[in-house]
Amino acid sequence: MNCQHYDSKAYNQCHEPAADRVLDKEKANFCDFFIMRMAAAKQDNRADEARKKLDALFKKKSE
Repeated sequence: MNCQHYDSKAYNQCHEPAADRVLDKEKANFCDFFIMRMAAAKQDNRADEARKKLDALFKKKSE
């Protein structure tokens, strides 16, 4: 997620205790406490790299 307060393991998935719960994070929503996470692009790259490694590991070998 794009907010620096987001944490999938925290209560309501947010470190800000006064924030309202957002059930569907894929749809447009508003939060007074939203602060853009600057490292989001880096996390996406890590996920892509891990996916490539898994694909290479489980790739079918041509005979």
